[in-house]
Amino acid sequence: MEMFLLLAVAAVLISFFAFREGRNTIPDENKEYNTKYSALHRLSQDQDKNEMQLSQEAEEIKNNPSEEDHAEPFIAPEVKMVYMSHGSKKYHKKGCKFIREEENPISVSDAEAMGLTPCKVCKPNLEN
Repeated sequence: MEMFLLLAVAAVLISFFAFREGRNTIPDENKEYNTKYSALHRLSQDQDKNEMQLSQEAEEIKNNPSEEDHAEPFIAPEVKMVYMSHGSKKYHKKGCKFIREEENPISVSDAEAMGLTPCKVCKPNLEN
């Protein structure tokens, strides 16, 4: 009985000192899980910090608009639209008699990029 008690006390003391000295007694599969969990936890904390910083910056911009915020808005140049038919190699003005089926609007630059050429009857490439 004394031997059993002595062995039990020795096992407790060994476990206590091994834990106290930082020796990891976690099985290998738990080590990998803990490592991944710690990395994900750090990423989550970093993301929370970044989101908080972005919301603070957005609030600051909202409350303190700069001169750039009052500049005239950019207005894109007007794009000339023409029309094409499915399967056709030509582009047309709206209402051209050679448009088959539906009229599909497209910009002149996109039509030419697709290899389409202007209709010789309605001449969509000429200014009105």
